[in-house]
Amino acid sequence: MIGRAALIARLYGLLENEYIALLGQTGSGLESVLSDLQGHGRDRDFGFISLMIPRTVRKSDEFTDLVIERIIAGIAHLPRAKPLTKALTATMRANRARSGDYRLGTLLDSLGQQAPTRRLVVIMHTLPDVEQALLRPLLLTLSDYHGFRSERGHAGERLRFLVAGGAALWRLCYHKQPSISPFSIAKRVFVNHFDDSELKMAFPERNAEWLQKLRAVTAGVPSLLRMARDTADLAELGPFFAEIQAPWNALPEDSRGVLLGSVSAAEIRDIIPDFECPAIPQLRSPWLEAFWQGFLRVEGRKLVWSCEAHRQFVELQQPARRRRGESPARGTGRNLVFVSYSRRDGTFAKALRTQLGAMEHDGLLSTWIDVEQLPGTIWRPKLEAAIQEARVAVLLVSDHYLDSEFVRNDELPAIMQRRGLMVIPVIVRSCMFDEIKSLAQFGAFNSPGAPLDKMRTPKRTEVLRDLARKIMTLLGSRHRGTDQHLRGLPKRPTAAFRTRRSHGRSSEPTTPADRSNR
Repeated sequence: MIGRAALIARLYGLLENEYIALLGQTGSGLESVLSDLQGHGRDRDFGFISLMIPRTVRKSDEFTDLVIERIIAGIAHLPRAKPLTKALTATMRANRARSGDYRLGTLLDSLGQQAPTRRLVVIMHTLPDVEQALLRPLLLTLSDYHGFRSERGHAGERLRFLVAGGAALWRLCYHKQPSISPFSIAKRVFVNHFDDSELKMAFPERNAEWLQKLRAVTAGVPSLLRMARDTADLAELGPFFAEIQAPWNALPEDSRGVLLGSVSAAEIRDIIPDFECPAIPQLRSPWLEAFWQGFLRVEGRKLVWSCEAHRQFVELQQPARRRRGESPARGTGRNLVFVSYSRRDGTFAKALRTQLGAMEHDGLLSTWIDVEQLPGTIWRPKLEAAIQEARVAVLLVSDHYLDSEFVRNDELPAIMQRRGLMVIPVIVRSCMFDEIKSLAQFGAFNSPGAPLDKMRTPKRTEVLRDLARKIMTLLGSRHRGTDQHLRGLPKRPTAAFRTRRSHGRSSEPTTPADRSNR
C-alpha cells in the first residue's frame, strides 16, 4: 500500500511551528499515517512519545497519575532515553506529595528542557468515552506551552502535542468558545480517504473500470483497500466485512439503530458542514458516532453511506430479514468459529459452546474451543491451522487471559496477523482491556464495565445468545433461519473440555490433565 507522502510533509510542516489536532474516521488510515510520521522522525531530529489517554479511572488525581506514568514509559522509545527516564522518575518521586497538576507541569517542563531531539511530539490517542471533565484540565495544561513555542530555552520550544481521536476531541479542539474548547489553538487536519490518483498509484496493474468499481465498493477507505488487493471478485463483499466489524461493535445502540433504519436510503439526511473543514459535518448523536466510526461521509451537503461495503454490512445486521427458498449452508472449515479463552474461564467457554451447539449439530458451523497446551505439544500446529481456517475468532477476555504468556506471545499475534478474520472480544471478567490498544481497536461485544461474571445467570445467557446470533450473521448472512435454530432447537449437552477437531485430521480427547495454567 502506498504512503501518504503529501500528508506526512504537511504534518511535519505544522509540527515545526504549531500544535495540531489530527483526527480521522476509523478506517481512514490514521494509524498508518502516525506510523509513517514517526518513521521519518530521525531524519528530521523529531522524537515521538505515544500516550494512550486513560479511560478506566474517574478521579482527577488518578487520571493525572496514569498520564504521568505513561509519558515516562513512552520516553523509553526515544534516542538516548535512559538518563532522561532516570532524571524524570527522580523528579516525580521528589514531588510525590504535590498535586497531580503540579507534577504534570513539572514533568512537561523537565521533558521539554531536557529533550534529546530538536522537537519532541507527544501523540495523544483517546477513545470516545473518555470523560471530558478529565480531558479538559489536561488540555488546558498542555495549551500553556503554546505561547512559548518560539521562545528559545523554554520547554514550549521543543514540545509539541499531536492529538488523534474522534468526535469528542474534535469538539474540544476547535470550538471558538473557551468554555467549551480549551484547546482551540489546535490546527485541524482530517485524514481523508484515498483519491483517484492515489488509487491508480496503489493499483497500477488495474484498469479504469476496475478502479471505478473499487471506488464504489470501498470509497478509498485504506483498511478496505488492503483487503481489495487480495480480492479476486469485487462483487463478493464478505472479505471487507472483517474490517467493518470492529467499528460496528464500537457503536452505541442508538447509532446502530439509525443505520439499520437507513439501509435503503441513498441520501440519509441533510447536514450543515463545518466550513473551515468541509469534510466534517455538524451533527448530533446518534448520527455523530456513526460518522466518526466511518459508516457515513459528506457529499456536498448530504450525509451518505461511506461506501457500498458499509451499507451491505449494515443491511446484513438486520435479524428480521429473511430470504425465501434459501437452504442453510453446511458447516465447513469456512464456517469455523475459533474460541480463545483462559483455562480459568472455562465456564464461559462451556456456556458459549452450549449456545452454538444447536447450529453446530445442524451443520451451520463448526467450533474450535481453544484448549491451552504446553508449548511444543501436538496441539500447536493444529491450533495454528485452526486460526488460519477460522472465519470468526471469539476472545473471552479476562485478567487471566491477558496475563497468559501463551496468549501474548503466540495466540494473539497469530490472530491479529490473520487477514480477513472477524474478531469479537467478549469481556468475561474485569480487566485492562481498554488499555491494550491491539484489542481495544476491535471494540468489545459487551461493555468492559459490565463483564459476564458480574451478570446474573439469565442476563448472561441472554448476552451469549445475542453473541451466537452475531456469529451466525457473520458466518451465514446469506442463510437465514438463525433465530429458529437459537430458539426452537434443543441444546445438546456439552462438556467444558471436549474432543478437539482438526478438519479431517485425527482427533484426540482433551482432559484437564492435558491443560496447563496460563
